[in-house]
Amino acid sequence: MLALFKKNAFFSVLLLIPYAFILHASAWFNRIPEPESANCWFYNRIRNGLGFSDHFEVFLSIFLIILHAIVLARITSKYKLNPEGQLFGSLLFILFCGFHHSTLSLNAVLFSNLFLTLGIYELFGIYLKKNASIQLYNFGLLTGIASLFYPPYFVFMLFGFIGIVILRGTRFKEFLQLTGGFINVYLLLYAFLYVFNLQSEFWNQQITGFFNPFIFSMKFINSGWVAFCLFFIFIIINLLHYQYFQSKRSIIVQKQYDLFFWALLVSLCSIFFVKINQVSHLIVLFTPLAFLTGMLLNRIKNPLLQETLHLFLVITSLFLQFQNW
Repeated sequence: MLALFKKNAFFSVLLLIPYAFILHASAWFNRIPEPESANCWFYNRIRNGLGFSDHFEVFLSIFLIILHAIVLARITSKYKLNPEGQLFGSLLFILFCGFHHSTLSLNAVLFSNLFLTLGIYELFGIYLKKNASIQLYNFGLLTGIASLFYPPYFVFMLFGFIGIVILRGTRFKEFLQLTGGFINVYLLLYAFLYVFNLQSEFWNQQITGFFNPFIFSMKFINSGWVAFCLFFIFIIINLLHYQYFQSKRSIIVQKQYDLFFWALLVSLCSIFFVKINQVSHLIVLFTPLAFLTGMLLNRIKNPLLQETLHLFLVITSLFLQFQNW
């Protein structure tokens, strides 16, 4: 089956759609609603205002996961990061979302992470450009929108600054361009909130709720810790294979692989230094972790071993989804 996803052809990308719906079938039959977090004030106002039905929420969550996979495939294809297995990262993203019902259901982090993935696409495009102001502004803007839905995504501004240093060197003007995109989101938001006298409510519920001084404050139930340990194992495996990502690569590809590792580190920072009570927060890891793990899967040249590992991950994902946690 993995052979069908080797190239980023149009037909292969279309296969991601039934793959995601089949793999996440448990969302229809074993529905466990994602508990609302009062701290996601902006997301809750939109969701409650639109009043989605349960079935539409399931459809929308799977649709968002598919969009993630397509954007990740586009990043891999455009920047030639994995010519021999361009959709492996997309497959892993879909699989990772199935490791817990909270990362599969509709939630604020899923929306935020889509904007971050689009931001990574913009950031990778700044290398060797004479003027990258549009891409940098777009990254800041997309990160700002992501942090509106789920505030801990503000930490990826640090990832943007690291990206400038790695891809273009230290340029203060470009730091300001990136920061300008982020700030404009909040200037427009606060103008809107001021008109409707909602600024205090937004600050007290969304900002203060996340950014009281918490250090490693994760309140997961047992199933959440199972998912966290699984993803931590994948992180360790990728770190142990860091040299593989650097050997026999062009300079630009090495830099972009490094950025995925930096994105993983920044994601971990968001886990350690904010108040977390939802397992869905683990989605912040998925974009860089899925890409890097997909690269390691592509490293295996024995097709039988590749398919066996893929089947093992599929069974693990389905097993965890259908558990009566």
